[in-house]
Amino acid sequence: IIGTGELRPQQPGETDRLLPIDRGVVELEPSTTATIVSNVGALGTVAYAVGTTLESGLRGGVTRALVDGMIYAETAALTLAVTDLAKISVRRPRPSAYRARDERVAQGLSPDLSGTDNALSFFSGHAAITAALSTTATYLAFAREKSPLRGYLTLTGGVIVTGLVSWGRVYGGKHFPTDVIAGTMAGMGVGLLVPHLHRQDDESTPLWVAFAPVGGGSGVSAGGTF
Repeated sequence: IIGTGELRPQQPGETDRLLPIDRGVVELEPSTTATIVSNVGALGTVAYAVGTTLESGLRGGVTRALVDGMIYAETAALTLAVTDLAKISVRRPRPSAYRARDERVAQGLSPDLSGTDNALSFFSGHAAITAALSTTATYLAFAREKSPLRGYLTLTGGVIVTGLVSWGRVYGGKHFPTDVIAGTMAGMGVGLLVPHLHRQDDESTPLWVAFAPVGGGSGVSAGGTF
């Protein structure tokens, strides 16, 4: 549906209605280098997930590789589904849409934009998938390894790569800071829940996730050992 152009994008409004953290991005000149960094970072995270799945197979057999591969696949599929649903529902104009609107007005043309992609800013799919796969990799590293060293290294690498991807999406003119923040949070949530729900009793559980009723609704809590 997103790729058909069927959906009419929401038109950019006045920039003073944007949050202060987002407002300045409209004036930034998009960086091709930043876009390349974000693409490489996201693809690199996918490659890491594939690589660790193959390594898991060499160390633990075919069954272990299939389990890890399925967990990563579920994480990616759920993250992409949640991301697309959010994009279709919100239809937030990209920073580039504001610039395109201003350019059209300066040329005496209609300010209306027709491309569906112009309104797919919220939230960042690149940030979401990078954070999701990094979180799943970190969870599996802590759960599978006797030493926590690999878990900490995976966590550190995931934070760095997710940060670079988020930076690239903002300075590449594709997203606002709040888009990448929301994408990272959504990705972390999916990346944590999927392996946690697949955990086995004989595996160590470095993280605990619990749901409980609270006053006026319900809440979720997370705890762990480090």
